[in-house]
Amino acid sequence: MKEFQFEGKWRKFVVEGMPSSEEILQDIVNDLESKLGVLVLPAGYNPKNNKVNIYTQSKPGDEKPYGDMTQRITVSYDDEGEIELNAIIGHSRSMDRIGEPYNRTRMAGQGIWMPSGGKPVTINDLKYYVKQLQLGNEEEAQAVADFYKDRQPD
Repeated sequence: MKEFQFEGKWRKFVVEGMPSSEEILQDIVNDLESKLGVLVLPAGYNPKNNKVNIYTQSKPGDEKPYGDMTQRITVSYDDEGEIELNAIIGHSRSMDRIGEPYNRTRMAGQGIWMPSGGKPVTINDLKYYVKQLQLGNEEEAQAVADFYKDRQPD
Protein backbone atom coordinates (compact mmCIF):
# COMPACT_ATOMS: atom_id res chain seq x y z
CA MET A 1 0.00 0.00 0.00
CA LYS A 2 1.34 3.43 -0.91
CA GLU A 3 0.95 6.51 1.20
CA PHE A 4 2.40 9.99 1.33
CA GLN A 5 5.18 10.72 3.76
CA PHE A 6 5.89 14.37 4.44
CA GLU A 7 9.44 15.54 5.13
CA GLY A 8 9.67 19.31 5.39
CA LYS A 9 8.56 20.75 2.08
CA TRP A 10 9.18 17.49 0.25
CA ARG A 11 6.95 14.48 -0.03
CA LYS A 12 7.57 11.07 -1.45
CA PHE A 13 5.87 7.73 -1.87
CA VAL A 14 6.72 5.05 0.63
CA VAL A 15 5.91 1.39 0.18
CA GLU A 16 5.10 -0.38 3.43
CA GLY A 17 7.46 -3.18 4.31
CA MET A 18 10.39 -1.83 2.30
CA PRO A 19 13.42 -0.95 4.41
CA SER A 20 14.49 2.67 4.52
CA SER A 21 17.92 3.74 3.28
CA GLU A 22 18.99 4.18 6.93
CA GLU A 23 18.00 0.58 7.70
CA ILE A 24 19.88 -0.67 4.65
CA LEU A 25 22.97 1.33 5.66
CA GLN A 26 22.78 -0.07 9.21
CA ASP A 27 22.65 -3.61 7.76
CA ILE A 28 25.80 -2.81 5.75
CA VAL A 29 27.49 -1.46 8.90
CA ASN A 30 26.59 -4.58 10.87
CA ASP A 31 27.74 -6.88 8.06
CA LEU A 32 31.14 -5.15 7.72
CA GLU A 33 31.68 -5.07 11.49
CA SER A 34 31.06 -8.80 11.77
CA LYS A 35 33.34 -9.64 8.82
CA LEU A 36 36.20 -7.23 9.64
CA GLY A 37 36.08 -7.20 13.45
CA VAL A 38 36.54 -3.42 13.66
CA LEU A 39 34.29 -0.40 14.22
CA VAL A 40 32.27 0.68 11.18
CA LEU A 41 30.07 3.80 11.18
CA PRO A 42 28.11 5.71 8.54
CA ALA A 43 30.22 8.51 7.05
CA GLY A 44 29.59 12.04 8.30
CA TYR A 45 29.14 13.52 4.83
CA ASN A 46 26.92 11.06 3.03
CA PRO A 47 24.33 12.63 0.70
CA LYS A 48 23.57 9.33 -1.08
CA ASN A 49 23.44 7.44 2.24
CA ASN A 50 25.81 4.78 0.92
CA LYS A 51 29.21 5.53 2.57
CA VAL A 52 30.77 4.10 5.70
CA ASN A 53 34.02 4.69 7.57
CA ILE A 54 36.01 1.73 8.85
CA TYR A 55 38.03 2.60 11.97
CA THR A 56 40.87 0.08 12.13
CA GLN A 57 41.97 0.74 15.72
CA SER A 58 38.53 0.39 17.36
CA LYS A 59 36.41 -2.66 18.08
CA PRO A 60 32.70 -2.95 17.27
CA GLY A 61 30.64 -1.19 19.92
CA ASP A 62 33.38 1.28 20.84
CA GLU A 63 32.79 4.99 20.59
CA LYS A 64 33.83 6.79 17.43
CA PRO A 65 37.50 7.75 17.68
CA TYR A 66 38.14 11.47 17.41
CA GLY A 67 41.14 13.30 16.11
CA ASP A 68 42.84 14.11 12.85
CA MET A 69 45.30 11.22 13.19
CA THR A 70 42.59 8.54 13.28
CA GLN A 71 43.28 5.87 10.68
CA ARG A 72 40.26 4.99 8.61
CA ILE A 73 39.03 3.49 5.37
CA THR A 74 36.06 5.02 3.54
CA VAL A 75 34.01 2.79 1.26
CA SER A 76 30.70 3.17 -0.54
CA TYR A 77 28.13 0.75 -1.92
CA ASP A 78 26.58 1.00 -5.36
CA ASP A 79 23.05 -0.05 -6.29
CA GLU A 80 24.13 -3.66 -6.90
CA GLY A 81 25.73 -3.91 -3.45
CA GLU A 82 29.32 -3.82 -4.72
CA ILE A 83 31.90 -2.23 -2.41
CA GLU A 84 33.98 0.64 -3.76
CA LEU A 85 37.06 2.02 -2.00
CA ASN A 86 36.97 5.82 -1.74
CA ALA A 87 39.93 6.61 0.54
CA ILE A 88 42.42 5.26 3.03
CA ILE A 89 43.87 7.65 5.61
CA GLY A 90 46.65 6.47 7.88
CA HIS A 91 50.11 6.95 9.32
CA SER A 92 52.91 7.07 6.75
CA ARG A 93 54.19 3.73 8.07
CA SER A 94 50.77 2.19 7.46
CA MET A 95 50.48 3.70 4.00
CA ASP A 96 53.94 2.39 3.09
CA ARG A 97 52.75 -1.12 4.04
CA ILE A 98 49.78 -0.86 1.66
CA GLY A 99 52.15 -0.11 -1.20
CA GLU A 100 50.00 2.28 -3.22
CA PRO A 101 51.18 5.80 -4.12
CA TYR A 102 49.70 8.20 -1.60
CA ASN A 103 49.75 11.91 -0.83
CA ARG A 104 50.71 13.63 2.39
CA THR A 105 48.05 15.38 4.45
CA ARG A 106 48.32 18.55 6.51
CA MET A 107 49.18 16.34 9.50
CA ALA A 108 52.84 15.35 9.81
CA GLY A 109 53.40 11.64 9.33
CA GLN A 110 50.00 10.97 7.78
CA GLY A 111 49.04 10.03 4.23
CA ILE A 112 45.92 9.57 2.13
CA TRP A 113 45.26 7.35 -0.87
CA MET A 114 42.19 8.11 -2.94
CA PRO A 115 41.92 5.89 -6.02
CA SER A 116 40.61 8.01 -8.89
CA GLY A 117 37.00 7.14 -9.58
CA GLY A 118 36.95 4.67 -6.70
CA LYS A 119 38.26 1.12 -6.76
CA PRO A 120 36.08 -2.00 -6.54
CA VAL A 121 37.18 -4.09 -3.56
CA THR A 122 36.19 -7.34 -1.87
CA ILE A 123 35.93 -8.19 1.81
CA ASN A 124 39.34 -9.90 1.54
CA ASP A 125 40.84 -6.67 0.15
CA LEU A 126 39.36 -4.74 3.08
CA LYS A 127 40.73 -7.30 5.56
CA TYR A 128 44.18 -6.81 4.02
CA TYR A 129 43.95 -3.00 4.29
CA VAL A 130 42.70 -3.20 7.89
CA LYS A 131 45.58 -5.52 8.85
CA GLN A 132 48.20 -3.29 7.18
CA LEU A 133 46.84 -0.19 8.95
CA GLN A 134 46.89 -2.02 12.28
CA LEU A 135 50.48 -3.22 11.78
CA GLY A 136 51.56 0.26 10.67
CA ASN A 137 49.97 1.74 13.78
CA GLU A 138 51.94 -0.69 15.97
CA GLU A 139 55.16 0.32 14.17
CA GLU A 140 54.33 4.01 14.67
CA ALA A 141 53.66 3.47 18.38
CA GLN A 142 56.99 1.64 18.75
CA ALA A 143 58.84 4.42 16.90
CA VAL A 144 57.35 7.06 19.22
CA ALA A 145 58.21 4.97 22.29
CA ASP A 146 61.79 4.52 21.07
CA PHE A 147 62.13 8.25 20.41
CA TYR A 148 61.12 9.16 23.97
CA LYS A 149 62.80 6.17 25.66
CA ASP A 150 65.95 7.92 26.94
CA ARG A 151 64.57 11.44 27.30
CA GLN A 152 64.67 13.18 30.62
CA PRO A 153 61.81 15.46 31.65
CA ASP A 154 62.56 19.19 31.44
